[in-house]
Amino acid sequence: MNNNDKYFKLTTSYLIKKINFCSKLILFIIIFTYSLSFHFLNDAFYKSVQADTTISQLVPDQSFDTGNHIYPPQSNQNSALWTNIGSAETVETSTFSVNLVNNKSKSAGYALFNGAIDMTQKVSFSCNFSLQANSSTDPFAAGDSLGFILTPKSTDFIANNLKSNLAADGTSNVVGKYLGIGGLSDSIFMGRDLYQNSDVDLDGSGTENAASNNVSIRQTNNLGELIKQAYPTTSVPNTGSTITENMKIDWQPSSTLTNDKNVTGELTYTISSENGGKATTLSEKITVARSMSLGIIGSTGGNF
Repeated sequence: MNNNDKYFKLTTSYLIKKINFCSKLILFIIIFTYSLSFHFLNDAFYKSVQADTTISQLVPDQSFDTGNHIYPPQSNQNSALWTNIGSAETVETSTFSVNLVNNKSKSAGYALFNGAIDMTQKVSFSCNFSLQANSSTDPFAAGDSLGFILTPKSTDFIANNLKSNLAADGTSNVVGKYLGIGGLSDSIFMGRDLYQNSDVDLDGSGTENAASNNVSIRQTNNLGELIKQAYPTTSVPNTGSTITENMKIDWQPSSTLTNDKNVTGELTYTISSENGGKATTLSEKITVARSMSLGIIGSTGGNF
């Protein structure tokens, strides 16, 4: 190649870096609002973003991002590394707090980390939640879902999906009973499903079409449709008008598939009282994309 060449092809294989994603959150619901706030604590962690093996053309005087990034421990307090989508609003930057849904029906708010998680590595993430309904003494009448999501979709895709994925009558195919993952293919919700919908929640206990104390691990298929049956779920009651508890997710990979784009492993969701009482655990062996986005989600339907 001589100096007169305008372009040259570069073939690069990118090595996935290890990820230790282990942090804590404090999340709470303010009285008369359905909101979710979280504050990062100073736990050690670092983060890697992985680009697929590709063939790219480099153009003179232009930069090229390989997709590999390492974040220092202090990054888990940096609001600039998180993106709010939908109704989510940052209320504090020094402690990085976000209200996901503030007193709105049929809404969804996401707080998404800007990078992607290498699912060939262990992942652990935990937080404290406090929840109170807007207009009821039943705290489970606060909305429709509150918890975590894992998705192979980008931040831009999630934002566009929330705005444009509408049914014929104009209602959203994302919020409410769709738990914030409607339209996001091969995605996962882990947390409280606060309403037992008779058409999509075919497992679980409680009165149909009413406030629910169910927790679940829910998935969408490759079309972004919520899988309606055979998902891990159980009842987790709580007393009083306010719910305060810890939620945690753990991912343990077991094998990388031969196509090198997917990973099989066990996903575990654990919920327990704030004071360290009896824990309830759900687990599922699943196959996920090698690179996934992690987010916090709060979505409402008719209740909020």
